[in-house]
Amino acid sequence: MAIKFLGPDGVFKLATIDVWDHPLTYSLCTQKPYSRETINGVQYYIFKMRSSKPVYKPDATRWGTVAAGMYVATTNSDVGENHNDWKEINYVKSTSGQWVPVKE
Repeated sequence: MAIKFLGPDGVFKLATIDVWDHPLTYSLCTQKPYSRETINGVQYYIFKMRSSKPVYKPDATRWGTVAAGMYVATTNSDVGENHNDWKEINYVKSTSGQWVPVKE
């Protein structure tokens, strides 16, 4: 079985697991957030970005960039339907400290 995981360098890696010798056990990202925060009355899971990364809208067009050391917020553990290495996010924290919604 092939899986993707985020390595210590912040890059997704592909690995193979022998499910007979090593049963697949995993946790969802929402089980280990950097923190939790309420934004506009909704509870979000917060994750800190190690490096600058592009942010895409649901239609896969580019929305902008999240800066290294800044944060993203999500309500779930969902990933992209066509890009399973893209994490669904709802907000990006700007370098001025404001939460900016990721909108279409």
